[in-house]
Amino acid sequence: MNKAKHSAGFTIVELMIAAAAACVLAITAGITLVNANSSWSKNIVTLELHRDATLAMSRLSRSIRATSAGNVTVPLTGQTATQLAILTNPPSEFRVSNSCLLYDPDTDVSGDELAIVDNGRLKTFTVTNLATGAGISIVLELQDSNGNEITLTNVVSAFRN
Repeated sequence: MNKAKHSAGFTIVELMIAAAAACVLAITAGITLVNANSSWSKNIVTLELHRDATLAMSRLSRSIRATSAGNVTVPLTGQTATQLAILTNPPSEFRVSNSCLLYDPDTDVSGDELAIVDNGRLKTFTVTNLATGAGISIVLELQDSNGNEITLTNVVSAFRN
């Protein structure tokens, strides 16, 4: 009498094919995860750069608008500078130092400077006097360690009277 042999389970070939398919899926998922993490990290750095530029420009604009035109020292019409002094009481100033944009709320007191843009991210800060009564053009250009750049330009023309 011949008894039929029934095998329970998988053959070695079937197991090898399943293991290869699982490896391909795991490698694909790993590559996708690494690429997503890299993209997220780059976007976070760019977002921080944009945030810093926007906050700095906002502080500059508010400080200029809060004073009258005669109290803002700007270069001659058409010329540019890398410093902006606001002659209020107390006098304040925006200036560049070691690739950082500093705000000094009281130039009569030393040590009270605030770094508006720090970590060496400031590439360019220029103030241009457009024309008498036309306003001041402010250009901020920031760059991160990866070489990403952002440039913000703002023309401030409304002064408090």
